[in-house]
Amino acid sequence: MTDSVRVGCLACLLFLTPTAYSQESFLEDFEDGLNEHSWAIGTGAAVVEATGGNPGAYLREGPFDLWSVQIRHGVVGSPPPFLGDYMTGQIDRLSFDLITLEPVDVEDRQLFLTLRFGLGTIDASDDIFAIFEGPPAPEFGAGWFSVAFDFPFLGDSLPLGWQWHPMAPTAPIAWETLMQDVGGITLFYGDPGQVWATQTWTIGVDNIRITSLLDAEDFRRGDCNLDDSFDISDAITSLATLFLSGSAPLCPDACDSNDDGVLDISDPVTILATLFTSPVPLPEPSLACGADPTVDLLGCDAAFGCP
Repeated sequence: MTDSVRVGCLACLLFLTPTAYSQESFLEDFEDGLNEHSWAIGTGAAVVEATGGNPGAYLREGPFDLWSVQIRHGVVGSPPPFLGDYMTGQIDRLSFDLITLEPVDVEDRQLFLTLRFGLGTIDASDDIFAIFEGPPAPEFGAGWFSVAFDFPFLGDSLPLGWQWHPMAPTAPIAWETLMQDVGGITLFYGDPGQVWATQTWTIGVDNIRITSLLDAEDFRRGDCNLDDSFDISDAITSLATLFLSGSAPLCPDACDSNDDGVLDISDPVTILATLFTSPVPLPEPSLACGADPTVDLLGCDAAFGCP
């Protein structure tokens, strides 16, 4: 059985040279005995185990003695697709499957994700770190634990829950600047600014995944209730999502009827106007299924009736 947590953030990094790319979703699952994109754990001596993962193969290290425990990239000059221009790639989620095989007591450590911007230099001393505090680290004996970190790839301001590292040697930068040049990823077991007691650890990681809105499902704008039609029930669903249910729709892009990148009262108003007063159709894709031509943070996880 796998426990799972999804939180509003991203992850962190370690001393790698980023590269520009046209990003799409990607999974590192360590199958065929390969650590294809050079992830490391602890002391850097992790090995791929053929069985015991979630499922199949996984990356494991231990026992090792450390106070600062982390999962990170490990080969300088060989950045995997997990690094680079998140804005162009519309990357909005990073997720891990984790397991703690020892110690029995993880000291109530939280998972901390830090994201590093290298200022375009090879000198790590001038790097800027953004930090996010995630859920508790998985306990011994709890089995596999899945955690997903969501984060915006647009916006100048630091997203809610993030902070710049207080010891950063230079002034903070715009969030979008960071998202255009992600320099590496590190997932810490425990606050990296705190000194922890040295313990003996054995931990594993599997199914490290980045998710891109470029891979979002095709949809029909205005079909908010995903019944493959456009009628007054879509306005009702939009209103209910905003004021009653308290949960996000399966396809936020479909409910964004005016294509302004925000779900608010203007969306059901636009649906009603299009149905009863306006001869102008909704912004594309509305007459047929398709991808969103506008870059925003909504996306679409499911759109029934679209191939």
